Amino acid sequence: MSGSKGAKLGNKLFLPVLIVNCVVLAFVLQLGFIFVLLALLPSVVAYYIENSSGKASFKVVASCNVAALLPTITPIMMNALKMEKSEVMTIMADPLTWLIIYGGAAIGWILLFLCRYIARFFVIVYLEYQIASLERFQKRLLGEWGNQIQE
Repeated sequence: MSGSKGAKLGNKLFLPVLIVNCVVLAFVLQLGFIFVLLALLPSVVAYYIENSSGKASFKVVASCNVAALLPTITPIMMNALKMEKSEVMTIMADPLTWLIIYGGAAIGWILLFLCRYIARFFVIVYLEYQIASLERFQKRLLGEWGNQIQE
């Protein structure tokens, strides 16, 4: 399967897979599903404000958002799978929970902002090294062949 066919197939399957996952999570988690929806709002916003085709910013923000959500949602999932009741409202009422979850999404945005400067720094350092290396090579050539090769 070629790359463009795979991408088209992935785009066609995204919505049905999302709907099936939402139905399963709503059945398993019940009130926890609303908690998950509220917790993933920064990811949804990142998805809709991203204009590029690869949605790279969305992927970074969503990954950080989900990583921050996992410690909170794991006990809820475990209780739901054991058919036990979990105190989702207590978790939702805790401001620290929301600070951690939305802080994770904020870290994703910070990563996006800072990584371009970090990458630029490394590219500049690499290019400066290349320039210095070429200048050393040039001096060595001039020492070996003399100024006649500059003409």
